[in-house]
Amino acid sequence: MVAPVYQPVSAATDPVAPDEDVHEWDVPPGQALSHSVRKAKGLLEKADQGLRRGEAISAERQELAELRRVVATLDAEVRAEFERTGLLLAEREVPASIKARHDETFARYREEVQALLADLASIETETDEELVTSTIERAFERLSQQKHRPSQQPFDPNQLPHEAQRPAVDNHPRTTREEFLGAGLLDTPLVQLAAIEGYRLDGLPGADDPAYLGESTEVRLSPEVHAKAAKLNHDPVEIYHWVRNQVEWLPTWGAVQDADLTLSARRGNAMDTASLLISLLRASGIPARYVHGTIEVPEEAFRNWAGGFEHIEEAMNYAASGGIPLTGLIEGGSIAHVRMEHVWVEAAVDFLPSRGAVMREADTWLPLDPSFKQYEFLSALD
Repeated sequence: MVAPVYQPVSAATDPVAPDEDVHEWDVPPGQALSHSVRKAKGLLEKADQGLRRGEAISAERQELAELRRVVATLDAEVRAEFERTGLLLAEREVPASIKARHDETFARYREEVQALLADLASIETETDEELVTSTIERAFERLSQQKHRPSQQPFDPNQLPHEAQRPAVDNHPRTTREEFLGAGLLDTPLVQLAAIEGYRLDGLPGADDPAYLGESTEVRLSPEVHAKAAKLNHDPVEIYHWVRNQVEWLPTWGAVQDADLTLSARRGNAMDTASLLISLLRASGIPARYVHGTIEVPEEAFRNWAGGFEHIEEAMNYAASGGIPLTGLIEGGSIAHVRMEHVWVEAAVDFLPSRGAVMREADTWLPLDPSFKQYEFLSALD
């Protein structure tokens, strides 16, 4: 990508610290010019205030004369940079809109610098005190009216636009019904029936609610979801095991992606994975819904689940950095369990007596957690 590195004068009129010392040989011409313009603005303000108090401003006029020569030298270098950039844009055959923005910026830069140099020259050579006063006022007002935006932001490694998230120490898991109801993480899909294929739902309370067979923002009944459900024979056992074994768990929180994206990426957090499982079940005519609750996981199992961490504190910090509300439960002076908020699925299945192998009539809201799993970590070969 090609972009000009110099801004018009209007991008260089921010106040600077009094002790800032920039040498043109230490920085690119554009940045040196920006510093010189800011310095000129300060001198113009000082001269203007001196004139209002009836003081002599010969020292300020002399400094402005020296600055004019510096600005003129740097201006030639900056113009050359603009021209080189324009040639490079033409060689790269960039879109016309980019070239137009470059030309517009260059034209605005030339206009502003020429006006500044003319004012500084007049202040240096004019003998009429009234004309000197009006020129100083005009030049200072022009620079003051420019949009104040720095030409280059100082680098602060602690304030990067994209940085690693840190665990929130006060993000504790909810433990009461009132807290969960207030969280707003509820299953509220639109009513859109899928094919039920004779599967009876009237024997299980809530299973005949059409909402549990419909779509939502996260639950998608797309052609891809229907195709995957058909490939898995619309069998809840096969569907559950496929999602659990094929979708990698990511330690983040909330609805990040919908079922289509999770199906394609084969990875997602607890809610994303639950959305995919619900979508496949609903596409098979099996009612399914989200469950949002708090679980307790043994520390060894949690370390394994989070990625094979050696220390529980590191595993908890890793998960908490993704926004998962969790806390450690202490036993015998050390963390024995991790209490965390979690999202899983309930499906209306024919569980008795076939445990879902034969689907005739829904009799059980069966909890299905496709996210929680344990891994075997193998040592790498030399």
